[in-house]
Amino acid sequence: MANEALDYWKVKKIKEKKYPNSWRKWIRGCTSNVTYSIIVNGKPQGQIKANRGLRQGDPLPPFHFVIAMDYLSRLLSHLESSGAIKGVCLANDCNISHILFADDILLFVEDNDYFLNNLRMALSLFEKASGLKINLSKSAMVPVNVSRSRALECASSWGISCHTLPLTYLGVPLGGNPKSNLFWRNIEDRIQKSLTTGNMPISQKVEDSR
Repeated sequence: MANEALDYWKVKKIKEKKYPNSWRKWIRGCTSNVTYSIIVNGKPQGQIKANRGLRQGDPLPPFHFVIAMDYLSRLLSHLESSGAIKGVCLANDCNISHILFADDILLFVEDNDYFLNNLRMALSLFEKASGLKINLSKSAMVPVNVSRSRALECASSWGISCHTLPLTYLGVPLGGNPKSNLFWRNIEDRIQKSLTTGNMPISQKVEDSR
């Protein structure tokens, strides 16, 4: 879903969360005073006022996206509590139908045509109400304990690709054996890389800082 589609509808919906008026004005200002200039011969010329969205590179989109997604979250939670959809059940009767992270959303649903159809209608309703749109090219179905043929059938009906476990999501491995050292190797490498400046060992960086 593209957070660039964030418009004034979502800003108005913030009122329902009972945020202070001053805070709502700040958010509205962030989305209503966006302007762009065209670079001509290396110099910006004129200004074009945008009707919606945020500035390119603006750090606020993830926060706006979470606010907007809260309404989808509430819709999915309502459908699950009413029995219209069914997510996955973890230990201690902990049911999960969705997880929001930054500008991504993970949906969990039991393999049942009734649940799948209700989930699709819920997403369609949210799209029409909010102006947000699911990016099908970046969406995928990952079956768990579902036959390959059934998974491909469902993915085809949704117009998305079908992946299999184990896979990597946002740099984190999903599936596989978490007790294996190899399972965590990629994460260890990423942490080491982020802590290392060039080829300088961490211990040497500490010594140099002294």
